[in-house]
Amino acid sequence: VGEWMEPIDGETRTTMQFRSATGRLSMNAQGLTTPRSFVFVIDPEEEENDEDDDGDGLVDEGKVLLEYDGNQVVMASNVETCEFNITGRTLRIVLRAGLIRRGGTIQRFSSEETLYLRNN
Repeated sequence: VGEWMEPIDGETRTTMQFRSATGRLSMNAQGLTTPRSFVFVIDPEEEENDEDDDGDGLVDEGKVLLEYDGNQVVMASNVETCEFNITGRTLRIVLRAGLIRRGGTIQRFSSEETLYLRNN
């Protein structure tokens, strides 16, 4: 995963590395997981250029992976926007995705969550 870099306040990124309590004991910050990452990976047929390079109607789409202990899990696909932004102790996550429906129309979905970090 690489070397730890302190996040720059207010800077939006497409990747986020974190550790969390293992859950073995309630709220035990002593027992932390190994580093984990959420990573946005653009589809191989796409380029980051605000265009639909592969002609499917989605722009710069890719998937969000959860990487941990050598594993990769697809958390979301057809993602057109993936943003992680930490400001102070607040984490803002934005995901926008599209679904190509029968007949070629596209239905787009958007989710934005704001979390307060306890031990940032």
